[in-house]
Amino acid sequence: MPPPPGCRGWGPDGRPGRGAPLTDPAEIAGTVAAYRDLGADELVLYCYGDDPAQVEALADLIR
Repeated sequence: MPPPPGCRGWGPDGRPGRGAPLTDPAEIAGTVAAYRDLGADELVLYCYGDDPAQVEALADLIR
């Protein structure tokens, strides 16, 4: 199944693991919602920052 339109992490050939990381909070929340709407019950997100507070910031976005 292809990703929702506008989702990052998917290359133009539809393979996962490629694309620019999401940085805008609204874009992150929208992407998570799009996968939820597709029926995903699990989604792996990576944070490349070194501030542990980023985990809480991300959790606040997707609740």
